Amino acid sequence: MRFDVAVSGALILSAANGYAPFYGSVGVKDSRIAWVTEKTIAPSECDTWVDGTDRILMPGLVNAHCHGDMTLARGLGDDLTLLEQNQRFADTSWFYTLITDDDRYAARQLTYCEALLAGTTFQMENMYWGLGARSSDAMAEIGIRGALAEDIRRDFSQPDLFLPDSELLALQESCRILGVSMTELLEGGYQIHTAMNGSLQALCEEAFRRDENFPQEDGESAQGAICVVEAATGRIAALVGGRDQDVALAFNRAVDIRRQPGSVIKPLLVYAPALEAGYTAATMLLDEQTEYGEYAPANASGRYSGWVTMREAVTRSLNIPAVTLFSQLGIDRCKAFARNMGLTFDQQDTRLALSLGGFTYGVSPLELCRAYGAIADGGLYHKDTLITSITNSSGEILYADTPQSRRVMSTGSAFILTSMLTSVARTGTARALGDLGIPIAAKTGTTGDKTGNRDIWLAAYTREYAAVVWMGFDESRAGGHLIPPEQGGGSYPAQVIREVFGGLYAGRRAPEFVQPPSVIRVQLDGYSLKNTHEATLCTAYTPEEYGLWEYFIRGTEPKEASPFWTMPEPPADITALRVGDGVRICFTPLKSYVSYLLYRENAAGYAVLLGTFSGEQGPVTYVDDVRGLTGTVQYYVVPSTAAMGARGEALMGPASPRVSVALYALPGYIQAG
Repeated sequence: MRFDVAVSGALILSAANGYAPFYGSVGVKDSRIAWVTEKTIAPSECDTWVDGTDRILMPGLVNAHCHGDMTLARGLGDDLTLLEQNQRFADTSWFYTLITDDDRYAARQLTYCEALLAGTTFQMENMYWGLGARSSDAMAEIGIRGALAEDIRRDFSQPDLFLPDSELLALQESCRILGVSMTELLEGGYQIHTAMNGSLQALCEEAFRRDENFPQEDGESAQGAICVVEAATGRIAALVGGRDQDVALAFNRAVDIRRQPGSVIKPLLVYAPALEAGYTAATMLLDEQTEYGEYAPANASGRYSGWVTMREAVTRSLNIPAVTLFSQLGIDRCKAFARNMGLTFDQQDTRLALSLGGFTYGVSPLELCRAYGAIADGGLYHKDTLITSITNSSGEILYADTPQSRRVMSTGSAFILTSMLTSVARTGTARALGDLGIPIAAKTGTTGDKTGNRDIWLAAYTREYAAVVWMGFDESRAGGHLIPPEQGGGSYPAQVIREVFGGLYAGRRAPEFVQPPSVIRVQLDGYSLKNTHEATLCTAYTPEEYGLWEYFIRGTEPKEASPFWTMPEPPADITALRVGDGVRICFTPLKSYVSYLLYRENAAGYAVLLGTFSGEQGPVTYVDDVRGLTGTVQYYVVPSTAAMGARGEALMGPASPRVSVALYALPGYIQAG
């Protein structure tokens, strides 16, 4: 084959050779690359030969987002952060009062020349209104390939009136469904029907307009995002991608951000797979300072509680139990479970810190919302969508959504996890939701350190809707743009959820979470949990204050009764011996929680209580002063457990064997029997 142009001897970077760089040649024929080879192409084999020695040959780069005329503004924001630049230059109308159309044309020529010199051969030019077709003229003149993109607006006659995040997302999804461009969609007479709940969307937007719902730092409000999905379908019911979204194609934080989730990830990555693996809400976990090789996590409070149930670990968002479970279950196993719930991971996400939200890049609010929606719907994960149907100008249905779902966890495990998360909303880190008066489950999440928080999260759901709120600054840095450390997911995000769900369920009762047949509720002995770290059933004598109700998958509930709360037994080793002017009585208590009452009884049957001894004291020795007494007396012990009594009366066990002592008036003549 003879080539029109050949480059030989260059270091080639391409998709050839498994993307590995190599030295070789490229032959071009009829304006197309015809051959990429490690061999040498000789000058005689082509019309034009280029020596590529000491050069790199690679495909041209693509600039997917460019504002060519803004090259004239170069240097105006060098002393500003990206966030400050965006805020200052979001409204660029002032800039265009300073330059002419000819200036803008020259700026684009400069932009495209610089692009070519840097190896960029394709520009996606984001047009500003009023520019006209001269962008393409500048591309053609300079010799660069490109395409033109128009801002999306609600009303093209009003260039400053932009689409809200939810509507833009619906348009983008419709383009993907129909395979048409945005222009074709907007001009084609299509009718797009969505699952958006207008009143719910309004509640979200109103909550986001209120400055008092967002943390402040140096007079600047944090950003935020909220998404709400229907639990039964996964369809997006409401979405706000940020505050003060007054620029075209504004960054949609509900969909596009990836931030570390903190503890809001624990139910999805740790506790859900643990329940599926046979752990229970009553499984005892040790909360103490623990090192896992070089990794030494700590609780946010710096305090540790010793042995706790899984429910308590979730309710209080303790870190050590979560890491321990994550380690026991296995990182790969937990990640596989979470992937099935729609979460994504980077290949570097292989450390135990992942269980506390230590992702390389993070997750989006919508990802989390879909996953929590699966728990709300009893373990069914639904593919989220905005679009329910699309018709053309003639009313013909072009697309009708069919909800797709898959089971990601059992109904029993989903219910028990929900039960634990309702504890979070009642008494735990999300207790700000406790007085809403509706059945609601929640989990908080916070990332940061003692200097401040970068991200604060709250996931919450009822049987009908799941919602996730994120708040933070777009650019957090040491010493600035941080949320005060005392303001976590249970603060401002909870305020937003209170307003949204409070408004949603104003005047009607949210449906109860339904206990499936696979789940049983039993009463555990809290005293046994505390002292033996094992779950046992209450007995008929368990004090009311120690009764603890818990849910179990049938078959996993404890079968053994508590070893503590049974009819108290008396000691069998009581002895009595005359010693001087007294009688020494000895016995050994059987239970630490039982009190032992020592009695002396005379021949007439009259008994006197000599003393009450706690079982915690260990072996008892008591000397009874019998001076002045004659005749035969008996000593015995009665066990008593005040905590197990009913109606204020202590529970009395049977008396011990009686031991007799004969007391005589003649000094020195003493007989014990």
